[in-house]
Amino acid sequence: MLARRFVDFMLAKDFQQDIPLKMFVFPASREAEVPAVFRQHALKLEKPLTLDPALISARREQWLSAFSLTMLR
Repeated sequence: MLARRFVDFMLAKDFQQDIPLKMFVFPASREAEVPAVFRQHALKLEKPLTLDPALISARREQWLSAFSLTMLR
């Protein structure tokens, strides 16, 4: 229940509209307005990079371990 409420909060229009100028990424929701200054300066990829879910599953633990070791240095 708490996790669901958190996801709902993160996907709420108000939160999504704050993301571009605070976290410098595009919002996940198409309902969120993207500020003009962000649109003016942000790079929008024509063909975003994607990863095969099977590859993610196969390497998840390895990547998490490498990330943790790097972050704990």
